[in-house]
Amino acid sequence: MSADWSIPYPTHLDESRVPEILRPLTHVEHSWDVFPWYLTSRLVGLLEKPEPCFEYLHVTMYFRARAAMLALTGDVLDRKELFASFCRHRVQVGGIYRAHLLHYLRVYLKRRNFVQLPECEQAEFDPLLDPQQVEASRESIRRVVTFSEAECINTLNIISLATDMTEVICLRPLESWAEGAERPVSVRVPSQTCPHEVGHELAPVRDEAREALRARRSVRKISVRSHRERGISDLTGQKAEGSGAGWKVVGDYRMIMVPGQSKAINLARKPKARAVLRLIHTRLVESGKKDFLTEEMRDAFNAQFSEDVAQRRWMSDRIREDLFRGKEREFDLLFETLDKAAGWYRMRA
Repeated sequence: MSADWSIPYPTHLDESRVPEILRPLTHVEHSWDVFPWYLTSRLVGLLEKPEPCFEYLHVTMYFRARAAMLALTGDVLDRKELFASFCRHRVQVGGIYRAHLLHYLRVYLKRRNFVQLPECEQAEFDPLLDPQQVEASRESIRRVVTFSEAECINTLNIISLATDMTEVICLRPLESWAEGAERPVSVRVPSQTCPHEVGHELAPVRDEAREALRARRSVRKISVRSHRERGISDLTGQKAEGSGAGWKVVGDYRMIMVPGQSKAINLARKPKARAVLRLIHTRLVESGKKDFLTEEMRDAFNAQFSEDVAQRRWMSDRIREDLFRGKEREFDLLFETLDKAAGWYRMRA
């Protein structure tokens, strides 16, 4: 697998084909839910210097997907003009994104007098990390990334309006920005592919995963949606395939297809709700029952977590209104309320 910031433009190109070229890059999951928080302390180094390692591949694929997303859906002045400029200049938006992100992360380090970005994951290897500090660090890095993305869009707008590519902005000629602002060369990274029903996941090879774990570093996968996926997307809202064929769980409870429903239930942005749903479903299947008490399931869920990671526990009494907030309709498709006051529910599946 190649860790590459480039946009693979064909020899013959017109502006109508630009979205076709960018869209497959966004099939890499690139929401805030799957941000590579486990890599924040190494992020600047990975952006500065390519390494033939899976962590660099993760950073490259994630941020290139966000760069393509900005071009396709960001708040640009004129998307037709933008795509025309992409066609004229073969604009390397991945390199532009990387250059702005790296610049503002360096500014962040300098102003905070930090050597590296703070840890942003409550790793079980470091129980002394304060969960509130971890969340505060995440929020500050979100702001840096959001600001750098606004600067990326600004650069794209200027390129789309430019009549002279020798014009200098942010210390670089526009021609240099369009070429990707000194984007790194492609690096070959060994990885393994794990296919599933709506795409596949990329994982580090065995030796690299083992080495990372021995060094007490987290190991994560890169989730990629299939190019042939229809309807199981949080972007398009298309119909779910086989929606009349029965219940179907896809991608670790990210999507649940419900009989008679034209759209799949999308829990991609509800990680704790997914984890609770997984536990409830598993325990009910094992017991052969459909009815359950919220309190019993909450106790079973919380028993998985020690005091060191207590923030992962399910603390609310109201499963529908709190845990599934914003997804109440989806909750009602999954569960029947038998006695709300007692917390007594039945899984419909």
